[in-house]
Amino acid sequence: MVLKIAPLFCIISIGNSFIMSSHHQQRSYQQGIIEQYAIPNDIALAIASSALAVEVVAVGLAVSEFIERNARERELEVALSEAEVQVAERSRIITARNAEKEAAAAAKQAEREKIESRIAAAREEELRVQRNQEIALERDAEKNKEKLEATR
Repeated sequence: MVLKIAPLFCIISIGNSFIMSSHHQQRSYQQGIIEQYAIPNDIALAIASSALAVEVVAVGLAVSEFIERNARERELEVALSEAEVQVAERSRIITARNAEKEAAAAAKQAEREKIESRIAAAREEELRVQRNQEIALERDAEKNKEKLEATR
């Protein structure tokens, strides 16, 4: 911030020195014009005043340009900040959506595992019942065999 303001103070200082020493500079310009071109005093005064006015306007334009550039930089900084906020918000939304998708996928996986577990338990129960039936058939076959031998 100090680096941005320092040139402004420098320009203002230069402008002030032009304005504060305008009488001295005007006299110098006037004297130089009078001596160099041998023109009347009032015309030399007008030329010196015009030259000084041009310098003051140039300083004013430089200050104005500096202020406009700083304003544009501030606008760009604000726009950049707003863009960063929007990017962060979008990132948060995307992260939340991804978390929702992951949670839904985890819930589906848990449901699949639960169903698979029930199917496995039903198969085990079916195998147990089938084995019990086989054992019962074997016992019946042995009893029938024993009855058959007993009746012979």
